[in-house]
Amino acid sequence: MRVLFVTYDFPYPTNSGGKNRAYHLIKHTAKKADIFLYSFVRADYNPDHNEELFKIGVKEIKVFKRKKLSAISNIPKTLLTNSSIFKTLYYEKEVLLDIINIIKTQKIDLVHFESSYTGYYIGKQLKKLGVKQVLGTENIEFKLYFDYARKFKTHIVRPALSYQAGRLKKEELEMVKNADVVTTITDEEGEFLKALTGVSCESIANGIEPSTFSYKFDMRIRKNILFVGNFTYFPNVDAIEFFVNEVFPKVRDDITLTIIGKKCESKFKFDNKRIIMKDFVDDIIGEYRNADMLIFPIRIGGGTNFKVLEAMSLGLPIVAQPERLAGLHAQEGEHFLGAREASEYIEKINILYSDGKLRERLAVKERSFIKKNNFWGKIRGWAFKCWGERK
Repeated sequence: MRVLFVTYDFPYPTNSGGKNRAYHLIKHTAKKADIFLYSFVRADYNPDHNEELFKIGVKEIKVFKRKKLSAISNIPKTLLTNSSIFKTLYYEKEVLLDIINIIKTQKIDLVHFESSYTGYYIGKQLKKLGVKQVLGTENIEFKLYFDYARKFKTHIVRPALSYQAGRLKKEELEMVKNADVVTTITDEEGEFLKALTGVSCESIANGIEPSTFSYKFDMRIRKNILFVGNFTYFPNVDAIEFFVNEVFPKVRDDITLTIIGKKCESKFKFDNKRIIMKDFVDDIIGEYRNADMLIFPIRIGGGTNFKVLEAMSLGLPIVAQPERLAGLHAQEGEHFLGAREASEYIEKINILYSDGKLRERLAVKERSFIKKNNFWGKIRGWAFKCWGERK
């Protein structure tokens, strides 16, 4: 099989969930297929990183520089074409011609469009070439933006966000209907899309490498709570603002909060010496091992966060919004502690600090859960099974 991956950002370094997923899908697919990559790139793209993709089996790479979200030219184009800002950013006739050329010259059998942002190229023109078109969703994007708009309540930006989410919904559901195969991260997201479109979806979960994130529980208290996330992704920004403003001031004052993630130092200016912020670390595993727990107060979005999988694999206890882990099928109270309101986060954090046996029980259970359900070697087989299915 010859597979063309089309990604909305270059899948290396793996410093975001989407790039992590794309990198590992490519890596494990390359063990059974010839892989070609067409990727949108941004200002931070480094051509030297191409070599990392060649190392895992990619045969050929072509990139296209995506327009900036802030570009003034996006506004009239969005209005004139009656499309969402996301289609304005990602749909280019030049890109479509590039994809068609690669399909023809490389005799591609299947095109995997990773995320709805690249799904704008699914359609009749590629169907005529005889390739299977796969839409690999990472979130149900329109639902995420509707949820984000609701956060603003009476704010002036809410109507604009809701309007864009409505346009995106129309576009995203059209992609689902036109694709030969649609994959979601969770079964629940697949059922949601099926209810709206009638199209059956297959789930390909996120995963990790268990040998990299190896289990090691330590009873010692570090007096440190950890959050890890990319802060160009607005659900992470919302989560930290909630936690820092409503939870952390009521956590005992000898505890620190370490926040790690792209753009965190420029995004936040917290006047609190107990809050440590790092845009990047050389040893993320060391940071996990230096924490007593991972907090995951994500209130917007879906999918499965890689940092949750990594923490569970390492045996780091987690306090999380239960709805955000529903697709993982981990059990509240057995694999993590659930919290929705600020008072519940405070309560669960205090419980973990006072009960060492509970911390150890959670650590053992979550590591076992991840080994059984979420490692890439197993997920690779699911991917080929899903690609073999037609709607």
